[in-house]
Amino acid sequence: MTERLQKCIDAGGVVELFPLLKDWSEDELKALVEDCNKLHEEFMAEVGLKYKEAVFKPENFFSQTRAKALDDAKKEAFFTSLGICSEISSVAQFYLEKK
Repeated sequence: MTERLQKCIDAGGVVELFPLLKDWSEDELKALVEDCNKLHEEFMAEVGLKYKEAVFKPENFFSQTRAKALDDAKKEAFFTSLGICSEISSVAQFYLEKK
């Protein structure tokens, strides 16, 4: 994770991103959008690998309850990652449109 992306995550939320990003250069904002895309792709690839390892274990594969819990955890990880990355990218795009 880049330092620029970590600053945004540490900011705490979308409202705090506006003052943080308002003075960033166009290049920094574009790089931030790319950082978000890369982070989401890498995170979901990692989650996918862990999911495949877990879901095919007999104790999970033959249990509807455990399989559903794994599916739910994967879905939650996807939407959490997507939400964080979308918020950051949206604010960056807002300022890119103004430049």
